[in-house]
Order: sequence, then structure tokens, then C-alpha cells
Amino acid sequence: MRSAIIAMACTIVVVAGSSACGTSCTMEARTSVLVTVKDTAGNVVGDAQVTYHVDAGVEQQAQCPGSTASSCARWTLGYEDAGTFVVVAKSADGTKQAEKSVVVVKDACHVQTEEVTLVLQ
Repeated sequence: MRSAIIAMACTIVVVAGSSACGTSCTMEARTSVLVTVKDTAGNVVGDAQVTYHVDAGVEQQAQCPGSTASSCARWTLGYEDAGTFVVVAKSADGTKQAEKSVVVVKDACHVQTEEVTLVLQ
């Protein structure tokens, strides 16, 4: 009984982000998925259009922090979102496309960021 109470107390404290019971969570928000889009020659396609949805939810635009929409080297998809991501990249002219699913899991503190490379065909 006593060990069950201690385990329950540790669970409550870990959810709150404390360092008790061996788990220390940070307050940062981690990216769920990082996406690079390339052409068949292996060149980064910086002007691709990248969208995604999580667990069959609403389609969302990927973000490209620190870059313009025409020169993005790597897109970010969600922060601290876990689930099945379906990522779609299209060339700027819409003639080429790539799609991939990736599962993002979350531990006691944060998501485990997944990195994906899509090759436009």
C-alpha cells in the first residue's frame, strides 16, 4: 500500500514538472516533427508547400522559423503534439508531391522529435 501511495505521488509530481522521483522536466516546448524537402537530385527545395495533420485532424501549414517562405531549409510541425502526423509536401508549381506518415510519441515530459525527409517525385 505504501509503495502504491509513493508511486501515485511521484506521478502527480512528474505531471506538474517537478524533479522529484527521478524525473526532471524542462519548460521548453519541443518541436514534434522537423521536415526537409528535397528533389530527386538531393537538393533542398526551399519553396515547397508543406502541410500536415495529426490523427486525421484539421490540415495545418508547416512553419519555417527564421526563414522566408521561399528559402526554407527545414520546416517545423507542431510543438509538443503527439500522434500520427501525415505530412504532405508539394513543389511551388504543384507538379511534384511527396507524402509520409510518422508517429510522434511523448514521454513523461516532452515529445520525442521526429525528423523526416520528403523527396518530391
